Amino acid sequence: MASCPNFSELEQRTYIKFRTILEIPPKSIHEDLATICGEDTLSCSTVRRWVSQFREGRTSVQDAPRPGALKLATNNDKLSEVKEYVESFPHSSVEEVANYVGISTGSAHTILKADLELRKVQVRWVTHCLTFPQKAARLQMAKENLEIYEGSDPRRLLEIVTGDETWIQFKPPIRKQDSRVWLKK
Repeated sequence: MASCPNFSELEQRTYIKFRTILEIPPKSIHEDLATICGEDTLSCSTVRRWVSQFREGRTSVQDAPRPGALKLATNNDKLSEVKEYVESFPHSSVEEVANYVGISTGSAHTILKADLELRKVQVRWVTHCLTFPQKAARLQMAKENLEIYEGSDPRRLLEIVTGDETWIQFKPPIRKQDSRVWLKK
């Protein structure tokens, strides 16, 4: 008989079921399957297990439902809820999204990253929070620098190099992580 590598597990179980009805022993059924399917055949112990189940009255060749958590978190409703929430609150964290939608943080992360293909990016510059003495010291240094250049050519002021921090606080300080938003990859 010719080899048939496209003989699925479901088809093999159907074959096992019919041969069991004919009261063929499991070993013979396995040998027949090995002849037909070659390397793709079910193991002998699997054939024995299916024969036993069919003899006990099982009628379905489908897999029985398996225990474990159901994958309900990534359904279309939850996906839509996450998308709407992130569009309304782009600065939200994974934990906030998960709490709002009522899913685990892992599921929220999967929806955000894999399903919606979003990533969290920095969109605002966040100043370092300086204490009053630090601000006073910076003010003093700035005044000293201006005194050094006072009376000289105004273009010399262009030689001053500054850092990324400021001594004037225009807005209340925010955390760097609070300034990140979700954007499409």
